[in-house]
Amino acid sequence: MSSTSSLAMSAAPLFKSLAALTTAALLGAPPQARAQAAAPGHAGDTGLSSPATPAPAPGSRTPAGASARSTDSGVTELDSVTVEGLYEKRQTTGQSVISAKDIRKMPVTNDLAEIIRKQPGAALTTASTSGQYGNKRQISLRGMGPENTLILIDGRPVLSRNAVRMGWRGDRNTRGDTNWVPAEMVESIRVVRGPAAAIYGNGAAGGVVNIITKKAGDAWNTSLSTTQTRPQDGKEGNGQRYNLSLMGPLSETVSLRLYGNYNRIEEDAWDINRDHEGDRSELLSGSHCDVYGNHCRTGYYSYVKTFTAGREGLVNKDGDILLSWRPSPQQTLSAGFTYGRQDNLYSGESAYNNIQNGQIVIDGFKDPRYSQYGGKQVYYMGTDVSELLGKTTNSTTRKAYSLSHDMHWDRASLRSFIQLEDTGIDRLVEGLAGGGAGSLLSSTTSISQKALSSHTRSSLRSTTLKSEWSRPFALLGMGHFLTAGIEYQHSRLSDPESMSQSLQSLKFSFNVPGFDPDKARSPHSSASIWSVFVSDEIEPWAGALLTPAVRYDHHSLIESAISPSLNLQQEIGGGFTLHTGVGQTYKAPNLYQMNPDYLLYSNGNGCFHLQRRSYAGQEQVYRSPCFLQGNDKLKPEASINMELGLEYQGERLAGTLTYFRNDYRNRIEAGTNRRHSENTYTPDGLLDTLSIDIYRWVNVRKTLLEGLEGSLQWDITDSLQWNNAFSYMHRFETFDKDLSNAYYTAAIENTANEARVSDLIAVLPKYTLVSNLSWQATPALMLSVTGSFYGKQKPAQLNEHNVAEGFFARDLGRDDRGAYMILDIAASYDWNRYMTISAGIKNLQDRRLYRLGNANSYNLASVRGAGANTYNEPGRAFYLGVNAQF
Repeated sequence: MSSTSSLAMSAAPLFKSLAALTTAALLGAPPQARAQAAAPGHAGDTGLSSPATPAPAPGSRTPAGASARSTDSGVTELDSVTVEGLYEKRQTTGQSVISAKDIRKMPVTNDLAEIIRKQPGAALTTASTSGQYGNKRQISLRGMGPENTLILIDGRPVLSRNAVRMGWRGDRNTRGDTNWVPAEMVESIRVVRGPAAAIYGNGAAGGVVNIITKKAGDAWNTSLSTTQTRPQDGKEGNGQRYNLSLMGPLSETVSLRLYGNYNRIEEDAWDINRDHEGDRSELLSGSHCDVYGNHCRTGYYSYVKTFTAGREGLVNKDGDILLSWRPSPQQTLSAGFTYGRQDNLYSGESAYNNIQNGQIVIDGFKDPRYSQYGGKQVYYMGTDVSELLGKTTNSTTRKAYSLSHDMHWDRASLRSFIQLEDTGIDRLVEGLAGGGAGSLLSSTTSISQKALSSHTRSSLRSTTLKSEWSRPFALLGMGHFLTAGIEYQHSRLSDPESMSQSLQSLKFSFNVPGFDPDKARSPHSSASIWSVFVSDEIEPWAGALLTPAVRYDHHSLIESAISPSLNLQQEIGGGFTLHTGVGQTYKAPNLYQMNPDYLLYSNGNGCFHLQRRSYAGQEQVYRSPCFLQGNDKLKPEASINMELGLEYQGERLAGTLTYFRNDYRNRIEAGTNRRHSENTYTPDGLLDTLSIDIYRWVNVRKTLLEGLEGSLQWDITDSLQWNNAFSYMHRFETFDKDLSNAYYTAAIENTANEARVSDLIAVLPKYTLVSNLSWQATPALMLSVTGSFYGKQKPAQLNEHNVAEGFFARDLGRDDRGAYMILDIAASYDWNRYMTISAGIKNLQDRRLYRLGNANSYNLASVRGAGANTYNEPGRAFYLGVNAQF
């Protein structure tokens, strides 16, 4: 099939939706407007659209950051706007703006994700479907997961998390990319969700978070600040942050910005979850068999009871320099360099609930509950990590070099930039096989003897070029704001350790399709994406804005994609505006998923197929060892995002309510349908009927997400404000998983419907409500109280491999995390014109939640999955901050 026809077929469902939406818009238009819309050559005929902000109708308010004027014909023309990006002009349905003042009301102690999560449609979750690295939660928008949230800084992409290896369940040992800018340097944060994000291209299926930094003004400004955080529980880590910034003009045309930041959060105590371990199996009495009557064990001792690690500590070191030159009032040229380094402080983290590989094991720990059972000694089988606690086991360094050029003339604008982003990750060696994948070593050898000298490094170099041209004009009696642009992005990944899964360490020989086992595999992989996009904001009649847009992405390794979108906004009187939109988003496979040289191995526990063979005269069922291999035939992911919303803007009251639906297609997961199977042989040359299965990353057919989100802002008085944001996930289903094995199908017969409904992309609350009441008590004193309510959370994914063994009645990680509330209070006082003091209490009611493990069980008779209880919610903490500006 040709590339053109393939693109047409992939976009066909969206064109149907666009046609229906355009028809509805035309039928609801005044007669004159319908005639104009039907005229040949009108942009609306394309049926494509984009998510921009409403153009001001004659006599209406002009959006913040934009200006408008009327032509002799009475048609309103939009002037160019002075904001970061065309699609971020004001807050409306599907878009939120966090100001520097908002950050004062809800202070950030570490990561900007703390306040971003409090926006409509936003949540914190892990990238893994099974809760691995559960305390490293990242921003997810509209339930689409962190991998579908595009992070920008001043409109430029941040891609450093892509340098981290992706595990079997989609997990990455990373905190994401929202912590590269200190809170003190944020001017605003703009969050774009749904169809509005389609124009941003790769990785924005859930939405976009654009962090806008403070720039130099007309006068010099120096700022010094510090924030100290002390938890009430001594087992939780203290925090301290120091920040310095210097910015101002060097001459009439040249300005400089400098800032530096140091932030240190101590790790939780190694035993913070000790009294909150999940269910573990105990000494089994008699015989225990699977549902087939096989795999029987008598008097079997399970693994030692263990508890999972708390939150890792973090040391942030950030620096930035930005030099700007204005050769004329219409032009600005800027050159910048940003440096960031994030070092973890190890707390005993492990990828799995597996005590054998990476769980906390401390020398000299003699608690009889853990060292003995039934009067018999049970030996520790884990790696001794006691000498690593509090030390750095992985470090991420990000360097970004940028050049930009902004030009404005005759109400038109041209904005261009080039950015080179270089990310390096240095970490202790982690396992690539079985339960040890992602864990420090897989050995009982002391860490100090081996691991401290066993480091590995990966690097990702990404180059991005983008140029965008915008101009307002009048055509056919209607106002237009046309934007067209081109973008190029090239990424090159080098990760020798992740490409080193050995084929020779096993006791048998076999063939893995896609490469020669005798030939060294390349540690490098790369891909490029060329993109063009165009959009037109059209005012077809008074009070309406119709925005068609389309983006084309050409990938160097896989098929290309067309991403059209269409937004319609209509003022309906009384302060109400109706918003509706539909857009198709695009996400390319990452460089791990589509590299056939990337292998993960499991000795059976992570595999999905069962084999029958004769053993001691009896037929028994065993899981086959297996590999997960990268797949260079993957298709790009796509999501058709639709929304229908209502916005109200009154004198003192404003609010939004939006229904959204994401039809997420071709989602990439680790496959469960074996693509290849090899017979294996025992060392003495005898045929062993146990085979090795090869799985690949695959596209699953469809995931459907539906929900509601909204906001309410009420200026009760001139000094008292009440702000609310909420999200509600109504539907979250995955259809047509990659299942094929007869034994597997038989085993899940009784749980097939539950498996379909519960296969979530991430652990998410059913609902979220964040309510903030702020009072400007005096011109110098501001008081604030924030309540965050989180609904019940379900596990992201059922434990499929244990279902395959027939233990679905006992071993499914189906435990929910119940609803809970967190209450914060904050105060800010301007001591004088130079100094501001801030203080507050986080989690006032001391509502602590503990991490019980990961969602999945480890094996058929040991560690039961913790369901959704995969992260720690810290308890009461006190903070004090001082900021001085000169």
